[in-house]
Amino acid sequence: ASELPDGFFAELGPRFLSRYLATFLDAPGTVALAVDGADGRLAGFLVGSTRDGHHRAALRRHGRSLALAGALALLARPGLAWRFLRTRAGRYVRALRRTPSSAASAPTAGRTAALLHVAVAPEQRGLGLGAALVRGLEQAARQDGCDQAVLVSFGDKPFYERLGWERAGTRRNASGQDVVTYRRTL
Repeated sequence: ASELPDGFFAELGPRFLSRYLATFLDAPGTVALAVDGADGRLAGFLVGSTRDGHHRAALRRHGRSLALAGALALLARPGLAWRFLRTRAGRYVRALRRTPSSAASAPTAGRTAALLHVAVAPEQRGLGLGAALVRGLEQAARQDGCDQAVLVSFGDKPFYERLGWERAGTRRNASGQDVVTYRRTL
């Protein structure tokens, strides 16, 4: 949680964030990578998706526990609850009403992978661990038939440009933060 300080899910707290990140461990078309440091402790991780439909699969498999953890987090943070209702509740309800499409299990030729979260412990940075995690996602995406990958970050991240990702655009999100999109041809 300390290494993913930006974004709504992080604001819901470590318990919710842990449950959310765990959805990447068993849903089809997801990538969950971890790297240990020299001391054998977790030094970094990455989660992403190589197929459309991760969120639907996560809701089918973990919806109740995610909803409970999210509701408890929102009850403890009334200001955040109001922001959730204003900016996300409608979108989430619409997503729940959609019927699962066959795209979630279809081959992904010509599709786009998504790098969703990557974090490396501060004391482990500069050792190439983050680059190795990103390259691992790229490799998994290629193997799953994706021809490009995207990621969205809060603010500029020159790290991705050094790895060959191109800045594709900037927008301001509902919370007023600059959101930068990066793309990489695989």
